[in-house]
Amino acid sequence: MSVAGGPRGALTLGIGFLYAVWAIVIFDLHFFLGNVVAAPLGRAASLAYGTLLVMMAFQAPALIAFRELWVWYAPFLLLLLSAAATVPTAANLGFARMFTQYLLVYYVLAVASMVFVRSARHALPIIWMMFLQFAWWAIWAGSSGLVWWHPLLANYDGFGGLMVSGVGMCFWFGVGSQSKRVKLLLFALAGYCVMGVVASYARGAFLSLVALAAWVWFRSPRKMLTTGGIALAAVIVVVAASAIFDSGFFWSEIRSAFEEGAETGTGAMRWALWTAAWRVFLEHPVLGVGAGNFGVFAAGFFKPGEIPEIPNPGAFYGMNLHNAYFQILSELGIVGIAAFLWLLVDFQRRNKALRQPEAIERWRALTGGTFDLRYVALAVEAANVANLLSGLFYASLYGQWFYVIWALNRVLWAVTASGTPTMAVSPRTTRTRVRRSRPG
Repeated sequence: MSVAGGPRGALTLGIGFLYAVWAIVIFDLHFFLGNVVAAPLGRAASLAYGTLLVMMAFQAPALIAFRELWVWYAPFLLLLLSAAATVPTAANLGFARMFTQYLLVYYVLAVASMVFVRSARHALPIIWMMFLQFAWWAIWAGSSGLVWWHPLLANYDGFGGLMVSGVGMCFWFGVGSQSKRVKLLLFALAGYCVMGVVASYARGAFLSLVALAAWVWFRSPRKMLTTGGIALAAVIVVVAASAIFDSGFFWSEIRSAFEEGAETGTGAMRWALWTAAWRVFLEHPVLGVGAGNFGVFAAGFFKPGEIPEIPNPGAFYGMNLHNAYFQILSELGIVGIAAFLWLLVDFQRRNKALRQPEAIERWRALTGGTFDLRYVALAVEAANVANLLSGLFYASLYGQWFYVIWALNRVLWAVTASGTPTMAVSPRTTRTRVRRSRPG
């Protein structure tokens, strides 16, 4: 039997293992096991990624033979290839290889999901994992605004940016849930995420939260409900700011973002970093200097004092750019930014298809109406907008958060769009065939 074998809608070896990899990526279990339990367990996660890659390799001949080009996710593949192309010439080969491997993991997960998730019901556990991750982070962070064992979320900026994504996602999943208990859980998680933004006291995260609230209201088909949710979020911000911090600290920190501007403090430093990133891009405009290599290249490229805010260019080596878009430009060049923009266009096209009446009805019939697809689509869109907003303040390109949202969006489209070509594997033979039918 093929790993993807079995009747449509049944759980198989392929889909079961895929869920395990989704859990590792979403909950960052490799970091948890390696840093909390035992280091060898963290390294064992590589075996899971490798196994999934082997499973995809077995499916590749059939996908190529039957011209299933849509499965290969061309814009994401271009982004991956743009990173891989610079590995041999990068100033720090190890950084370039490591961050390209991250993109490879996310790409394999996205493509494998479209191959093995052949039923709308198969997509439901992924939706559950997407929002339950915020309960997981709440257990570890509480009101501290940090997850101590996580390399990115042990930083206030990283934690705050993730919480912004959780606000819109959990709110819309809650609106779309048909279960009152699940609805209450999701609204509580959305409230926790608002509190998490405050606990991080990250100025970029708070500004992103305000902008996201405006976007959610603008996109909402239920304006009164959304207005009430935003008002409750505002109350949570005020109460959390008073409960977690000394009087006035949080609001003083937020005001400083406007008082500093681009001339003083961290505002001046970020402007200097972005200026340097633009100079690096102009030096290598097509493919950039390689994944994770901005700081390495800049440390050897600039002369002492050339960037006044960073007089010693060696300091660039370990610096964070604090902007995903300058990160793409400087490290992956025009090809990388073109792939990124193509990914955004692809996302919006698929997400729009999810909100069509035919797709909503098909999803309801296939899943029993556990979640309303209209609000699932809005939840995924809100998370994507949150990631894009946070990307203005944080260099988040190599974290998983962009990619798991894009992968889920494509999977939902694949199992609900009429006429989408889907892989059909006979349970009695290893012969793979392709058919066009209503997926699900």
